[in-house]
Amino acid sequence: MNLVVQSQWNTGYMAAVVVRNTGNEPINGWSVDWQWPADQVIDHSWNAKISQSGNIVTAEGTGDFATIPTGEARSFGFNISYSGGKQIPSKINASCNKQASSPPTPTEPPTSTPLSPIERYNYILGTQTISPKYSFTGEGSLVESAKAIHAMGSNFLKIALSTGLYDELRGKGLDYQFKRMLEEVPAYREVLEMDFSHYMFWVEDSGSWMDNKGMSKDELTWQYDKIYALAEYLLTQYNGSGKTFMIGHWEGDWNLVQKADGTRDDNQEKIDPIRIQGLIDWLNIRQKAIDDAKANVTHSDVNLYHYVEVNRVESAMQGKERITNAVLPHTNVDLVSYSAYDLTTKERHSDFATLHTELTKALDFINSKLPTKAGLPFEKRVFIGEYGYGESWFKDWGTRSGEAQDMLSRNVIKTSLEWGTPFILYWQMYGNEYDSWANEFVGYWLIDNEGNKKQIYQTHQEFYRDAKQYLIDFQAKQGILPTEREFRAYALKWFESTKSPTTPPTPTPDTTPDTTPAPSPEPAPHCHPLASVLWNTLSKMTGAMALWLMWLSATLEIPPLRNGRYSGNGQVTKKWPITGML
Repeated sequence: MNLVVQSQWNTGYMAAVVVRNTGNEPINGWSVDWQWPADQVIDHSWNAKISQSGNIVTAEGTGDFATIPTGEARSFGFNISYSGGKQIPSKINASCNKQASSPPTPTEPPTSTPLSPIERYNYILGTQTISPKYSFTGEGSLVESAKAIHAMGSNFLKIALSTGLYDELRGKGLDYQFKRMLEEVPAYREVLEMDFSHYMFWVEDSGSWMDNKGMSKDELTWQYDKIYALAEYLLTQYNGSGKTFMIGHWEGDWNLVQKADGTRDDNQEKIDPIRIQGLIDWLNIRQKAIDDAKANVTHSDVNLYHYVEVNRVESAMQGKERITNAVLPHTNVDLVSYSAYDLTTKERHSDFATLHTELTKALDFINSKLPTKAGLPFEKRVFIGEYGYGESWFKDWGTRSGEAQDMLSRNVIKTSLEWGTPFILYWQMYGNEYDSWANEFVGYWLIDNEGNKKQIYQTHQEFYRDAKQYLIDFQAKQGILPTEREFRAYALKWFESTKSPTTPPTPTPDTTPDTTPAPSPEPAPHCHPLASVLWNTLSKMTGAMALWLMWLSATLEIPPLRNGRYSGNGQVTKKWPITGML
């Protein structure tokens, strides 16, 4: 095995193994065994049955992961506890069986009535459900929170194609099998059959370009095949539905500035040019897969687009090499998502005029770096993919803390509407970040952990209600629905005329919300003939990485992540060296 260490901690690390069929016949069953050089113990694994006796480890393919068609690959992974020392295994043996059986027939989603023009209209405002930390029914967090978003009046749903980010879906063995998730996991099929008109998917597997070796031919092929299969499925299964799908990834600048030890250093001025080119190639091959699927698959009345997400735009505006200025100009992406915490959570931006000026400038900057692309239905192609404010920041407001959250959110919405973003997505429906030291939720939510609908929820609900009536009245009078520009003018007027608190709050947050994708490893797809090991970076310094670190803390007695950046030595540093961020 070839080990490439990208991330580890004092008493352990995480590894992934890719198993590729380089022969001329399909494989139906395989196993790999090896010997550790020291006291390494596997304490968690996925996608394979792993047994260990002393230093001898055996991994056997299970379920669908035991079947490997010619030229394809399967992956499995594990977490390791150990006291240090050498990590490279020895005495590696591999075996496999041929004559693979036919793959299982996927369950077809039920047919549904196409959405009406008003049901499919883009209301611009939306929210998301990624790794919710609580629920109130037995339906599962994904389905329940999606239903809550729908009940609020929204026709927009942003979710993660990662079973690890929903408690009830963990352990399905479908890491990076994006098409199969939609085919085989009932919860995904159920939410896709709801009458949302716009779906946005986190399709996160950035690891292959993060080794500073560029994207190999095999890696490009593997990425293309995964995204093409997903795109083909969506275009086929939801043909004629009136639905719009968008495929993208999570805050890419964090991966761009991630160092070999797993820390993220936004102070870097320059990035390895091979790393930059790898990200360019990764984005372009995903876009090509989607464009090719749209060209090859017969479809109508279903839309599919690809987006890149940026999150360190201020750094790019300062001249540092980031996605916006070093990568975006060399891509062919449909859309750009801006996860806007780097700007919207500054203390000075509690003043609306200051926020308006600087957020507008940032959106203009992103837009100036985006190559033109014909045939897209959006007036502008840069949108707000994440913004939000933790209610716990506004304790001085007492019972009115939700008003502060609402006011600041309205300021982002008004600025973004005036600029022309096609989507403005609040983070998020149910809270996903819990501060274990303060013993409270940070409060990025529309509905809190006690089921209370916050004021920002009421704002969204009232807007959807009034906007729908506006569309009905407009259509009755004009015989058509308003253009995007006409609707945007209505929406901006609505927010300028409805009530919100007027006194700027003074929050004291620690950081942005936990939005890091699940720490499932992304294996390299070029191994021979059965196994090579690639370490994927796990210290994703903000975000849902807290899920993994919480488990790790309990298992390995490492101090937990507290709303900040895990330093690798049990200490936490804040993302912004300031006491207030609004």
